[in-house]
Amino acid sequence: MDYYTIEGHCAAEEIIKKSQFIVNCFHVENESQVEEILKSIQKEHYKATHNCYAYVLGMQKEIQKYNDDGEPSGTAGKPILESILHNDLTNILIIVTRYFGGIKLGAGGLVRAYSGTATLGINQSTHVKMQYSSLMEISCEYTNLGKIKDYLAKNEIKEEEAIYDDKVRIHVYIPISEEEKLQGDLVELTNDQVGVCKIREEYVKQVVRWSGGRVVSKN
Repeated sequence: MDYYTIEGHCAAEEIIKKSQFIVNCFHVENESQVEEILKSIQKEHYKATHNCYAYVLGMQKEIQKYNDDGEPSGTAGKPILESILHNDLTNILIIVTRYFGGIKLGAGGLVRAYSGTATLGINQSTHVKMQYSSLMEISCEYTNLGKIKDYLAKNEIKEEEAIYDDKVRIHVYIPISEEEKLQGDLVELTNDQVGVCKIREEYVKQVVRWSGGRVVSKN
């Protein structure tokens, strides 16, 4: 199953009615990482009025948690969580820190502020698609190498490694659903003068452009 997440860490901030809102978005793999990062941010911003957060973990978003950290119930952590889910992301922690500026925002204003700041951080993060893929090995004679390279380029299949020996062995990642097509196409292209085998299955990271909760294009 493929899923979307962010890469590394991204921070941004904005001022809303004199309150400073700072968002920190982190890629996380487990709750131990979440706890460690939370402690670090809370220590860094110990003078802040609130450090509200939400996180989602698991390929199917099995773990979803949030915390309002003293803001009225449902006005901070939940909007952050909803921003994560709206953008179809997992394995992500978002912390929104607030330094109160003297003007109360009201319940609706708080929801908009925390949701908007979380979305600001999401939009500025590097988004990746984790695609469950097959690492395939293509082996061929040198006489068929040009045809195969042209085929790979035309189908936007990236060569991960090429080994030049008595034969050429090329390693590529493809979606699992494309295995039979790859083999069939190359057999036809080379008149059955090719070997195609699977080495292993694993998740492959693919950076994507993101806008409004959806993928715009691959980078």
